[in-house]
Amino acid sequence: RGFELQEAMATLNLEHKMAARQNRCPQCWHSPQSSCICSQVPAIECLDGLDNVEIIIWMHHKEYLGAGNSAKLLLKLLPGRTVLNIFGKKGDMDRLVDTILSDLNHTAILWPGEKAVSVRDFMEQVHTENSHENSDSNNGSSLSKLRFLLLDGTYATARNMYKSLRKRLGCSQMPTTVKVDPA
Repeated sequence: RGFELQEAMATLNLEHKMAARQNRCPQCWHSPQSSCICSQVPAIECLDGLDNVEIIIWMHHKEYLGAGNSAKLLLKLLPGRTVLNIFGKKGDMDRLVDTILSDLNHTAILWPGEKAVSVRDFMEQVHTENSHENSDSNNGSSLSKLRFLLLDGTYATARNMYKSLRKRLGCSQMPTTVKVDPA
């Protein structure tokens, strides 16, 4: 299959990058001697009302270990709430698909597609669904974890990642697409 070949090539590319950059800071990917920024990026421990939010970064393999990549900062800012998956790394697509399908209705992809809804609309949809679930189970204390999938790459690579995920899941299993509405 085409994806298996792409995955094998990307995994080799990642192994080469990791070997060539093994002396970089493992968190910020800068030189630890001259430009490590970790001490300047404190973890955010408390986000009122967002304790049940998880951020999934799906980073294109070409972005991985790039010192200029900014999505990696979320791993430092929101430890324990941010997960990194690498597009093309062997096994990461399977893990991402399993995560999405474990709770499809509470997962959203940040993507500016034609059918994308605002974050507010997505949150209202989830709130309505949680209200129905809680009234059915008579347990108002259980809130589902909200997952936001961020595609990290250039627009062209992110679009290819989105298409790969849609091909893998099928249209009926794709999470809601959410757009950032600057209103």
